Amino acid sequence: MKALHEDHFKLHSATAIHFDEKTLTTRTQRVILTATKVKILVLTLIWLITTVIFIVKPIKYPTYYNSYIPPISGRTVRINKILDENRLEIHLKGAFSDIVTGSSLTLQVRTFVGNETKLLADTLKFSLVNEKDFETAKPTEVFASITIPEELRSVASDLEIFLSTNYGVMFTLSMAFELIPLSVGAGIGFGAAVLGLLYVLIVFEIVDRTFASLLVSSLSIAALALFNERPNLEEVVSWIDMDTLMLLFGMMILVAITSETGFFDYMAVFAFKRTKGKTWPLICCLSSFAMIAALFLDSVSTILLMTPVVIRICEVTNLNPVSVLTIIILSINVGSIASPVGNPPNVMIINNEFVKQSNIGFIEFLIHVLPGVVLLILQSFVQIRYVTFRKIESLQNEDPIEVSNIKHELEMWKNTDRSISAVSKFDEISRNVIHSRVLLLNEALQRELESCHRHKHSKERIQRNNPSCYFLNKKVVEIDPTDEDQNHEEIARRLEKMYPIKNKLLLRQCGTAFAVVICFFFLHSVPYFENISLGWASLLGVCLLLIISNNSDDVKTCLLMVEWSSLLFFATLFVLMESLTKIGLIRVIGEKLADIVKHFSPDNRLAMAVLVVLWVSAFISAFLDNIPLTSMMIKVIVTLSSTLKLPAGPMIWALAFGCGVGGKLLINYVTKDV
Repeated sequence: MKALHEDHFKLHSATAIHFDEKTLTTRTQRVILTATKVKILVLTLIWLITTVIFIVKPIKYPTYYNSYIPPISGRTVRINKILDENRLEIHLKGAFSDIVTGSSLTLQVRTFVGNETKLLADTLKFSLVNEKDFETAKPTEVFASITIPEELRSVASDLEIFLSTNYGVMFTLSMAFELIPLSVGAGIGFGAAVLGLLYVLIVFEIVDRTFASLLVSSLSIAALALFNERPNLEEVVSWIDMDTLMLLFGMMILVAITSETGFFDYMAVFAFKRTKGKTWPLICCLSSFAMIAALFLDSVSTILLMTPVVIRICEVTNLNPVSVLTIIILSINVGSIASPVGNPPNVMIINNEFVKQSNIGFIEFLIHVLPGVVLLILQSFVQIRYVTFRKIESLQNEDPIEVSNIKHELEMWKNTDRSISAVSKFDEISRNVIHSRVLLLNEALQRELESCHRHKHSKERIQRNNPSCYFLNKKVVEIDPTDEDQNHEEIARRLEKMYPIKNKLLLRQCGTAFAVVICFFFLHSVPYFENISLGWASLLGVCLLLIISNNSDDVKTCLLMVEWSSLLFFATLFVLMESLTKIGLIRVIGEKLADIVKHFSPDNRLAMAVLVVLWVSAFISAFLDNIPLTSMMIKVIVTLSSTLKLPAGPMIWALAFGCGVGGKLLINYVTKDV
């Protein structure tokens, strides 16, 4: 009997599972075990380095000195220290501005060689708030790192910091400075290694990306500690953009509660009913609904909610679910580019403090990005309809539904068999049961394939003789549009019974909450409403929904709906990028891009800066995760804007398109695609 089974498996080698490859399996297991040990060793080493640095290096509390700068003469601060260190770090706290204004502070670092005064570095300029806002401005901190040339370390002695402003009044500030033995180059190299480590862990899926970000952000703080810049916990928490996390938190709960009403499933069934199951009208209808939903909802949740019902519709229409879901995901990706709240990179952009100070709100973002998205939608439709899926057969399953179901079940049993280690008697019995089931499925598949083959030849012969006939369930019938419509109506009725609106009252309450939130989004740029940020609008919408739905006592259930791992991923990325900024890596990247733009005439610099931001972000996000890239590129835009005195708006739009479109080239590196 056993020999008979083995012969039967050889006959159906195309679909049967081969169980005699024990040598290959053992070798594969050895490789996996070795890779696991190497991974554990490397991660333990990273943990050990971080822990030792935290133990050895204490938290730094800079000593700030209150100072003032006269309006005309400026102020000189003397540092009476021997220049035996590699760089000088200067921290300034005062009425500084992230955006370019007409007011600025000039900083020069000088040293003395004999009777000659020399500049250690180029003159630095920092933007200040307008003079009329000086007394009410919130103090912010700026940072400068000056490399001391090696030829001056042995011959120079004292340092001198000269500060001046173009204010007509006295400018007050707090200042701290320290000489550091490590060079800027070492810091940049360490920062680049830390950033590269994050991308390696995420791209090759060595560990979960949230854990990767948590581990690498801890390592980045350890890197700061090496430079005697270890921040305290309060400062680390202040680096996290809470408004972004509030927006994501609120939208996750709103979408999760709305999904309990069955609204998303019902809309997909409604699309099937309206299009009568016709392939391209159905796909266009589902894609349009997905795009509209992505404008106002979290696109990750939208995909997760639509996927099950789309797969079910593909089953009853015999469409390939992989192809259809690819089109739906592309539609959501494209639609979410125009929304500040649908795409995770856009959420980070719109809630950045520099972007807010540039007067870029929900409406401004939508107005500037939406026209480009419309063109992108048209291009995507032409590409999908007339190039990628030009033939309707490419969207349909190659096999009939019965054959597809058997193959799917065979694949399921195959995966189950691989997951059993067969180290105990019970495991061996389980594998024997699976082998028996696979044998029966192979026999059923063979019969079904032979039946389909005969049916295909009969169909071709009859249709050659009588073109007015077609086949339904392997029976010859006359073509009657009424019967075809009735068939689709029957399928639609079955789907409506499977996916009804489960709670109409809750749906109306969710609609009310969403209407309030969307109104706050649009009113964000209107006077008297700018104090309600997007994060607060989302959180207030959640509170309103819990009140009117009388679910305020069930907060624990709502908290279970939140993707805490995603929120932690964003939080650790904010910490990582701020650490790399303080190390100097982000500033160097921005300066390198600024040097490229400087080669062009002043009239063409803005256009060149837009192209640089667009293509750099698009190319990198095609291969790497676009969320950490967005966090880094925002800071690069700040450097470009302040260094070259360029408006931030066009570069912000370019970043939104670059990270949005670039991430579509490879499906692995966009959050919602994963």
